[in-house]
Amino acid sequence: MMTVADQLVLLGLGFVLTTVLGGALGYLFQRRAWAHQHKTQQREREREQASKVFEEVSSLLDKRLYRMRLVFWAAKRRASGGSNDQLAEARERYREVLLTWNDNLNRNSALTQAYFGAGARRRLEELYDTYAAIGRALDQLMSDLGGAAARGKAEALPNPHAGPS
Repeated sequence: MMTVADQLVLLGLGFVLTTVLGGALGYLFQRRAWAHQHKTQQREREREQASKVFEEVSSLLDKRLYRMRLVFWAAKRRASGGSNDQLAEARERYREVLLTWNDNLNRNSALTQAYFGAGARRRLEELYDTYAAIGRALDQLMSDLGGAAARGKAEALPNPHAGPS
């Protein structure tokens, strides 16, 4: 039979073990929950940042493509005897986008690789090369536009209306 003293010792020991063990388990579970929440929040921030990078790069690609189309269309009209004013305005708007494009070229490549991988960066750089080739062709057309050769070159120019290949 257990004495009152033995029962008090058991009660005290049970209380201590429950408190210590409960505290340790609570700490362990709280720490795991915090780590999971932290990882989830970090992934969400990275996803939001990747989305911003995608929107920025996509918008810049769209702007440059459209400005190239405007220059191309204005050059075709100019080659057919149209006004030089629309061509000058289209070229100026294209130059503004081109400055922004070049200012962010390496940054966008690096961010694309960081958030979407090396394959996406390679594809983006292929688009850069395609856009640069069309830009060079537009520059050549502009330099030739004063002569009769511009009429034939406007037809042979890669068509920015069809989009990059």
